[in-house]
Amino acid sequence: MECFEKLERDQCRGVDARETGQGGEKAAIEASGSTMRERWIDRAVGRLRLSEVPGSRATLVLWPGLFFDQRQHEALAALLVARGFGVVHVNPPAYGGSTLEPGLTMEACGDALLQVVESLALQEAWVGGTSWGGAAGIFAALRGDRRIAGVLAFNTPLAAGAPSGSMRWIPALTQLPPALFALGAAPVLLGPRRRKALRASIAQSMRSADRRSVKRAAEFVLHERSSLLERLPELRVPALVLCGSDDALYPPASLREAWRLTPSAEVIEIAQTGHSSALEDPPAVADVVESFLLRQIELRSR
Repeated sequence: MECFEKLERDQCRGVDARETGQGGEKAAIEASGSTMRERWIDRAVGRLRLSEVPGSRATLVLWPGLFFDQRQHEALAALLVARGFGVVHVNPPAYGGSTLEPGLTMEACGDALLQVVESLALQEAWVGGTSWGGAAGIFAALRGDRRIAGVLAFNTPLAAGAPSGSMRWIPALTQLPPALFALGAAPVLLGPRRRKALRASIAQSMRSADRRSVKRAAEFVLHERSSLLERLPELRVPALVLCGSDDALYPPASLREAWRLTPSAEVIEIAQTGHSSALEDPPAVADVVESFLLRQIELRSR
């Protein structure tokens, strides 16, 4: 155990603001003249910790993927805030100080996103995030609430499990020391190009997790949640679907095929990224998100 704790300290000491995005986001907020507002909301999925940065352009409500708190999106958010967009980070149940209530469902996660939009009095928002967050965003959009302008689905599987079965062992490992868990999970969650540099982001997120709840959250997201495959044709809002060229879990071809019958979806591949494209290449993702949102806003103004 002592060697695991030393490994964790060494890993986290080597992570700076460039890797976590925290320093970049704070600098962008200061430059924009905005402030980050922290708040909590109590919902059926648990008590959720939010971080909000208002902007003059569209607002994005971002929910991270499994094994991450808001740091998964902080570098991306820094770039978007600098370009005038508003960002709301939703720390998911069991992570980043948020709690997990029994009976978690993906429909409840979608409803929680709607409740975030309502609690912040947002007239309109683009909802989603990475993997778990993207699925929650789709469920939120399927409710038909007019305040949901569209969905952002980054590296988002549409059903439980993975084609290779490679995630079956992950929930049991969540009880390991965070740094050791990160060593095992990084090859699954990150592409090879930045895997070593970003591995500590997993460890830091896991350190913020509620160890009593994180295994249950993993079991739900990976093995028990509702499928979206049959419901995609019901989606009536635009969807930006990002996939990583090196995503070993959900290759781009499988996501393109799944979204083929959804005319409102735009599927874009982010080169040299794995299952965490927004963390692995924030500038590329920021450019794609900005271009997509501006096109959608222009289309609606005609």
